[in-house]
Amino acid sequence: MSPTIAIAGGYTAGHLTPGFAIVQEFMNRSVSTECLFIGSGSGPERRIVEAEGIRFCSIPTAPFSCGGTVSKARAIAVIPRSASRAAAILRSNRVTGLVLLGGHTSVGPAIAALRFSIPIYIIEPNASFGLANRLFVRFAECIFIGDLYADTVGNPNMLRMYATGVPVRNEIRTLHGRKKDPPIHSRPVRILILGGSLGHGGLNMRIPAVCRFLADQGMSLDVHHQCGVGADTGQLTKSYEDLGLRARVSDYIGEIHLAYSETDLAITAAGAITLSELACAGIPSVIIPLSGAAASHQKENARTYSRRTGSPVILEKDLSGPTLYACISDLIADPALWNARSQSMYDAARPDAAGLICKYLLREH
Repeated sequence: MSPTIAIAGGYTAGHLTPGFAIVQEFMNRSVSTECLFIGSGSGPERRIVEAEGIRFCSIPTAPFSCGGTVSKARAIAVIPRSASRAAAILRSNRVTGLVLLGGHTSVGPAIAALRFSIPIYIIEPNASFGLANRLFVRFAECIFIGDLYADTVGNPNMLRMYATGVPVRNEIRTLHGRKKDPPIHSRPVRILILGGSLGHGGLNMRIPAVCRFLADQGMSLDVHHQCGVGADTGQLTKSYEDLGLRARVSDYIGEIHLAYSETDLAITAAGAITLSELACAGIPSVIIPLSGAAASHQKENARTYSRRTGSPVILEKDLSGPTLYACISDLIADPALWNARSQSMYDAARPDAAGLICKYLLREH
């Protein structure tokens, strides 16, 4: 009987896309492994997963890290129903292994997997474990960590930890090592602004005026701004227009690899998946960690990533036209510096991560 791998996670695209990379790797290897996603029926997961052509099974969930006491109580109260529904899914599909991508959506499936003694595998891309992964790390057969992960010294789980890097999809992996041309004066600087799939309020609010300042310093700009699902794209577009700027504004960029291939500079939040993709694509970046991210994990991600790539970090409260201009003016003006920064991004990438993880899932190690 072919193995069936269930992948659980969601709420943000960062809790989904490593799973897509794993599914693609199984297909690359032509192995007869069935894969399915388990996610929230109320979030964006179904639309995103099914757009990838992957089977999706929904469970009831509620986010824990957002909101106050009432929201947290509601999230805890729904866990038994989530676990019960997940148990039915695991049983009916004869699941042989469960991959946890993090987020509150993974809690119910993890409880169900423990009930049936189904092996659990954890992918942790961040500098430290998120709450959901932290709950189940001691039960995991393997823990796959990204290069941002820092809490290894004296960690009791070290023997089951494997520094594979963060799995990225085929279309991102093919960008690795491609020759890229630095910005040239005969065309606008192509800037990609990435606030994550749920958006970055600080970027959305401040970046139009920041771009206006850059334009006033003589920079010709071509801006593509991903503002997050649920954000008002029309209002943000108007904010640019009111400042005399034109920008493409998208709530979510599905074919992000195409955007990467047309980008000179990224201004990005510090989600671990986005940072891994930008490294693979060799795009010099300025990192603006999301101030409201759970347990301040984006600040930790940004600090570690900056040490590895040389990417400057600006805290959200400090983001302004002058601070960003100081970070990028030499980079844009000096092709040799831009090439060196792009190469440092490539050097930090792990395009083979999905393949390494699949070896463990298939027990080929």
